[in-house]
Amino acid sequence: MGGDLYLPKGAEYPRHPAGHALTLLAQINFAEVPKLPDFPEKGILQFFIDGTDDVYGLDYDNPSVQKGFRIVYYADVSENIDDLVMDFSPYAVENDEYGLPFTGQYAMAFKQYEQVITYSDFHCYTVFGFPEYCSEEWDNLGDEEVAEIEEVEGYFADVSETGHRIAGYPFFTQDDPRKHDEALQDYVLLFQLDTDCHDGKAIMWGDAGVGNFFIRPDDLKKLDFSKVMYTWDCC
Repeated sequence: MGGDLYLPKGAEYPRHPAGHALTLLAQINFAEVPKLPDFPEKGILQFFIDGTDDVYGLDYDNPSVQKGFRIVYYADVSENIDDLVMDFSPYAVENDEYGLPFTGQYAMAFKQYEQVITYSDFHCYTVFGFPEYCSEEWDNLGDEEVAEIEEVEGYFADVSETGHRIAGYPFFTQDDPRKHDEALQDYVLLFQLDTDCHDGKAIMWGDAGVGNFFIRPDDLKKLDFSKVMYTWDCC
């Protein structure tokens, strides 16, 4: 999380089309990650956002167009510092107005576990055969329908939705944006970074929000990260 990135000499630093440098959000060395089906077994995957923008590079209308964010993957990693860029001062971004969704820099530790589908994931309605009115506005429902929804929600009371993860099922504070766009409905979770606060350092997406990156399964198998979808929302 944050800090200086892995950047081989001669590689292009990710920039916004306007010319300014993007900001490293996180980078994952898959050699340190428990093996996941179809995910890389090695290499470094980097996530960049626009640190000069009040919505951190999010494009609500085009969430898979990498202008205000960027995903970079290095399949082969050199540990020789002579091969790497060490001075990142030319890429510093000043942002006193909006700030970033994180302070400081952090290491990530990985633990593999199984997760059932979350209530936030729009696929849960079809997976469990929930009535269509589960996704309607509450104001349009009768007492019996509301009671049925509350019973369904009870089944998910112990399901872990929040937190950081690679793969699995997503969490949203608002709504799953994939359900509104047929072109995005086959996307699966690549990386989720949630709001988190410890020892005076914080990750905070707006008002206690969550950031998500999604990818098509076929693209993941090919290690093609050019069409990753980026979204975040908050309370």
